[in-house]
Amino acid sequence: IIAIDEAIALAATTIYLDSPQRIPIVDSLIAGAAKVNNAILVHHDNHMSMIPPFLLAQHDLSQS
Repeated sequence: IIAIDEAIALAATTIYLDSPQRIPIVDSLIAGAAKVNNAILVHHDNHMSMIPPFLLAQHDLSQS
């Protein structure tokens, strides 16, 4: 469990605003937590797939 702090909230806001299509705010918070913690986000979620690779390192399991 990771607490949502200011750094994660700011990263989530950047991801939310800079994604070409709007993603749910909850997904942007998850993505922000991954970014702040230098983690690769592993998912099977169409919303997460809308986040450009330059904003977040991710691995989409639906593409495997």
